[in-house]
Amino acid sequence: MTDKIKSNFHTHTLLCDGINMPEEMVIAAVDKGFDTLGFSGHCYTAYDESYCMSRENTLKYKTEIARLQEKYRGQLNILCGIEQDFGSDESTCNYDYIIGSVHALFPT
Repeated sequence: MTDKIKSNFHTHTLLCDGINMPEEMVIAAVDKGFDTLGFSGHCYTAYDESYCMSRENTLKYKTEIARLQEKYRGQLNILCGIEQDFGSDESTCNYDYIIGSVHALFPT
């Protein structure tokens, strides 16, 4: 029998289209024995703000994930990622990883 990998790198929060705050998800991951939890908020997309983080929430997101990384150091490896939409021109600098996505198709 092989060991199961207890990690998730595609995690959304209330700061975009998820249903929980980041710390709630960290607590659940710790309780379930996760090794790594990667947050991947939807980047800001000007053409459709219904599912993504606003620019204001993007700053809150980065600040909150950094706080959680420090608070849970030694208990859980927490990564701050971004789900970067093809139609977004937001910077991807200073994230631990990037998930590429396409949420809309535009006529040519």
